[in-house]
Amino acid sequence: MSMLSGARDRFIIGDNEFGLRPDLSLVASMIEPETRLLDVGCDDGALLEFLVKQKGCDGRGMEISQAGVNACVARGLPVVQGDADDHLIDYPDDSF
Repeated sequence: MSMLSGARDRFIIGDNEFGLRPDLSLVASMIEPETRLLDVGCDDGALLEFLVKQKGCDGRGMEISQAGVNACVARGLPVVQGDADDHLIDYPDDSF
């Protein structure tokens, strides 16, 4: 097991380059493949990336911190910078 660089501990488990922290792995196990989702508070996009690339989800991220947004963009993920209290209204009902 080797540690990836980053603000939080991320681990590679076997050949899985998308190894997740145990808490994120638990969340991922509850999401059905090909689900449309909005990851509010997506941080660096680790969970969102896993869901999009490994489970075929149609995912978007919303993150308040510039560092988190930058990390998501670096991963090639669709993300908006914003506060959920102010920006969730931008999405019509039943969007996700």
